[in-house]
Amino acid sequence: MIDSPGLRAVSLGEETGVDQVFSDLLDLAEACRFRDCSHEHEPGCAVLAAVEVGELPQRRLDSWRRLRAEGRWQEVRRDARLRAERAKVWRARTLEMRRSGRARP
Repeated sequence: MIDSPGLRAVSLGEETGVDQVFSDLLDLAEACRFRDCSHEHEPGCAVLAAVEVGELPQRRLDSWRRLRAEGRWQEVRRDARLRAERAKVWRARTLEMRRSGRARP
């Protein structure tokens, strides 16, 4: 808990900090079959295999995923180009849903 006057938010900062804390997970990831493995469902994922055999706790993998998602979200907030790209993707998804009748008018 931080109690500092004027401090509104605490951010993750650089992604390298997350990478340092989860270095064991990143070491496992080097043995994945695919270089761009997301460690979600790809065949040959060394991280998922380590979770299955109990070498890596599922909770640790979940924490890493949450922190990476938070880092990406903060990066989008700071970068106008990324915000514009994300908005473009969401507009396209919304239009597609409206055309297919899956969304309310």
